[in-house]
Amino acid sequence: MDEYTGSPTVNRRGLTRSDGLGLPPVDSSSSIGVESPSSSSFNGDSPARPHHSFRRCEPTLLASTFSTAYMGASASKANLASADLDDTDVAAITGDVPGYQDFVAQYPNALNVATQLIEKLKGKQLAVFLDYDGTLTPIVTDPEAAVLTDECRAELRALADLAPTAIVSGRRIERVVSFIQLQQLFYAGSHGLDIQGPLAGNYKLENPEQCSYQPAAAYFSTMNTLNDELREQMKSIPGSSVEHNKYCVSVHYRNCDPAHLEQVDATVTQAVAQHGGAGVRITHGKKVLELRPDVPWNKGKAVQFLLENLQKRWAPGEAPEIVPIYIGDDLTDEDAFQVLQETGQGFGVLVTRKKRDFTHALYTLRDPAEVIVFLRRLTAYLGAR
Repeated sequence: MDEYTGSPTVNRRGLTRSDGLGLPPVDSSSSIGVESPSSSSFNGDSPARPHHSFRRCEPTLLASTFSTAYMGASASKANLASADLDDTDVAAITGDVPGYQDFVAQYPNALNVATQLIEKLKGKQLAVFLDYDGTLTPIVTDPEAAVLTDECRAELRALADLAPTAIVSGRRIERVVSFIQLQQLFYAGSHGLDIQGPLAGNYKLENPEQCSYQPAAAYFSTMNTLNDELREQMKSIPGSSVEHNKYCVSVHYRNCDPAHLEQVDATVTQAVAQHGGAGVRITHGKKVLELRPDVPWNKGKAVQFLLENLQKRWAPGEAPEIVPIYIGDDLTDEDAFQVLQETGQGFGVLVTRKKRDFTHALYTLRDPAEVIVFLRRLTAYLGAR
């Protein structure tokens, strides 16, 4: 039995939220809410798009694979192929990557407009949110080999000394912390379902429990059961692997023969169906199917929760305007991009080396190497002011 042996942290706030984020009680019938736009905005300028305003992107067919949309019982072989937005087969950005240059003309590279963006931070409090895989480290064939470089760790440490910095990942929180090895950061694992504050540094909380939240704690045993069953069942599919991420289970098919995609889909679908759905939804990532509790919570809600907690550092009425930047590469990061877009607070940066048909981000970076450079520029600005 390969069970996640860590004890689930008790959801100290209970499974109902009524603390200003507008979240309904956590149950399988609730839908994910969208916050009303605020009057604040963070508009960047670029030669390609003279005036950015936060806009609501019209949904496309691709939107059906976003984590905000329940996929139903089956991912289907066709969906597995269409949802594959993997970037690892693109060695470099060149003029021959179909549609990419037009894409970055619409969503400028953040390094090219960094000066204008930094100007907008004057007199405000920056907060930085980052995905892990594909954002801080390249996507790799073995999920356990996604090790953070010393260079990136140093940049995160320097930034976290000057601005609240959070990692928001689909990985279980303990694994992300072991990769990054920094206690100065906020962490949100399991796609935001497991949150903790910094244990050291300038943004350490007097009461760490105020930033501890697990909205899907009731699903802990369900995830254990699905993990154990899928580990056994997926052994018959060469190249597949199952990763237990505490409040979600990830079934990777990156190393599978395309001929086996239908079997991957059928196995995952059947595992959920055997438990009568169990309040679990199936979502797409980069060559991965995610089994997640069907609760009204995602990376976007985790970002809102962390921003709310940051406001508590100041007395009522004395908090500066907080400008959040969220940098991520995965479909699940769109939930966070969308929250920033629709509230008019901060902006999203999509890490991609391919054209996307749909994104709520305003800017792009091509790969983790450019993410490091962008973080370095932010740190240099904050250190100089």
